[in-house]
Amino acid sequence: LKPAEVVVADGGSTDGTPELVEEFAGSSPVPVRLLRLPRCNRSVGRNAAVRATRCEIVAMTDGGCVADNRWLEELTSPFLWPNPPDVVAGYYEPIIEDIWDAAVGVALVPPPDEVDPENFLPSSRSIAFRKGAWRAVGGYPEHLSHNEDTPFALALRRAGFKFAFAPGAIVRWRVHKSPLRVFWQYLRYAYGDGEAGLFFRHYLKLGVYGLAGAALKVKALRAPALAVLSTYALKQLVHRWRRAREPVIALLSMVYIFALDAGQCVGYLSGWARRMASALTIPDEPLEIAPQIDENYNLSEGGRG
Repeated sequence: LKPAEVVVADGGSTDGTPELVEEFAGSSPVPVRLLRLPRCNRSVGRNAAVRATRCEIVAMTDGGCVADNRWLEELTSPFLWPNPPDVVAGYYEPIIEDIWDAAVGVALVPPPDEVDPENFLPSSRSIAFRKGAWRAVGGYPEHLSHNEDTPFALALRRAGFKFAFAPGAIVRWRVHKSPLRVFWQYLRYAYGDGEAGLFFRHYLKLGVYGLAGAALKVKALRAPALAVLSTYALKQLVHRWRRAREPVIALLSMVYIFALDAGQCVGYLSGWARRMASALTIPDEPLEIAPQIDENYNLSEGGRG
C-alpha cells in the first residue's frame, strides 16, 4: 500500500524537530500534518495522530527510529491478503556499531526465529492496524505513564482482532549502552505494567530472584540463595551464548540482563503501588492472557514501544 498522508505528533520537542517536519512537508509527495501537543504523554500523542488521519489503515513508528526502505510495504502488504488481518506486528533491530551495541542487542532483542507469531505483542515502533480496531478498544490508554503499547495490544487481542506478523517490516533504533540507562528504561516499562496490573505472574517469578539476592545477606540462607541465583544466571548466559555465538558478547550481555531485571523489580512494585493508591478501575482479565504470551520476549526483551 502507498502512503496517503503522514501525521506527526510532537510532544513539545525543543531540538528543531517541528521545523524539520515543516521543511519536509514542503517537498513531500504526500500531505504531511504536524500536531503540536506540548507535554503530552505517548498515548495522547498516538491517539491524536490516529484521530487526525483520514485513512482506515494506520502504520505507526516512533521518533528516533529509522525505518527500513521496505518497512511500509512489508508492514501493510498483509492487508491485501484474501483473508486480511486487523493488526500487523512489524519487527525492530538495534543499530549495531560496536561490541557494546551487540551485547545490548543480544540481551534485549531476540532474533525473528525466536518469535512466536501467534503470541507476539507488537511494539508501537513498528505496527499497523485498522482505525476501526483502534476505535473499538478505546485507543491507547492515556492514563498510563509508560508502556502504553502493551495494554493496547492486549486489548486488541482480547477483542478478537486478527493479528499477523511481518518480520520484514523492520525499524532500527539506537539502544542505551549504559547499564544504568537500561535499568531506568526497564524500570519505566515495568512501572507501566504495574500501573495496568499486567503480567503479575512474570514479575512474581522475577521477585523470587530479587528475594534470593537479598537473602545473600543472611548467613543461614546464603547457600540456597546462591544456588537459585547461579542457576538463573547460567540459564540466561547459555541462552545469550546461543544468540551471540561469541563468548565476549554473551558475557557482556549479562551486565544488561542484571540491569533490566533490577529495573523491572523496582518499576513493577512502584507501578503497582500507584495502581493501588489511585484505585484504577482497570479490568483484571489481561492477567489471564499474559501467561499465554512468551513472557521472556515481551517483558525481559525488546517488545516495547
